[in-house]
Amino acid sequence: MLINVMIGSPGGMDDSRQAIQGVIEEWNILHSTDQSAVLMPYRWESRAPSLVGQGSGQDVIDSRLVDKSHVLFAIFHHRFGTPTGAFGSGTEEEIERATRLGLRVHLMFSAEPGDITRIDLDQLREVRGYKARMSPRGIVREYADLRVLGEITRLALEDDVRTFKSEYRTGVAGHDGAELRVELDMVSAPGPAIVVRNDGKERVEDLVINRVTVGGNTANIRNSGIAAQLPVGATIRYGLYATPPQGQDVSVELGWSGSSGHTRTAIVKL
Repeated sequence: MLINVMIGSPGGMDDSRQAIQGVIEEWNILHSTDQSAVLMPYRWESRAPSLVGQGSGQDVIDSRLVDKSHVLFAIFHHRFGTPTGAFGSGTEEEIERATRLGLRVHLMFSAEPGDITRIDLDQLREVRGYKARMSPRGIVREYADLRVLGEITRLALEDDVRTFKSEYRTGVAGHDGAELRVELDMVSAPGPAIVVRNDGKERVEDLVINRVTVGGNTANIRNSGIAAQLPVGATIRYGLYATPPQGQDVSVELGWSGSSGHTRTAIVKL
């Protein structure tokens, strides 16, 4: 399970951004194997491509990072950021977009002291006003130093992984050396999907999802019945039109052929 974790903030918060990334990397070292999950840090400076003519820089960040993330850590200190037109800052836009997409959003404010001579009072008022507006929408955290920020981040990530694992189910279809990993992905945008990955040693031909049932009832799935080719290591997504209720059994019937040309079928229960 791959969980993309975006780190958003106005400028001037490099230490806090790096602290969050450090906790993400530490979690991967300590827990990725036993939890069967990897956290992928998303920061605009390392993930957003150099691109012009495709909208503003914020548009690129939104489409390339926010829309592909599962979690957003948003942090503020003394600066609110630069207005984007629709929002008071790029970070505010990222938060609202992430909320609409159903991402898990962790909002935190630094209480670390700063150089009073370099603080823009208008920006500080914007930050305080935003904190007051957002507080009724959930739990907003404050941190006094990077150590506390690390503790808050670890707690949030543990809850993220626990939540995602409860929504993420997987099974394997195998026959004559072929191995297809079938997953129910309830996490990724734009919505729930059946994901099939070729983990075998040969190319899969004519892969077809014949039927998906949820709690014994047939579920509507995009591109069902359409044959696809799946090279070794490749993945294909079949979007579901509705979110399966938590706790209900999901069954996937699929068929394919391998290099021998023999037709194979399997039913995977998730």
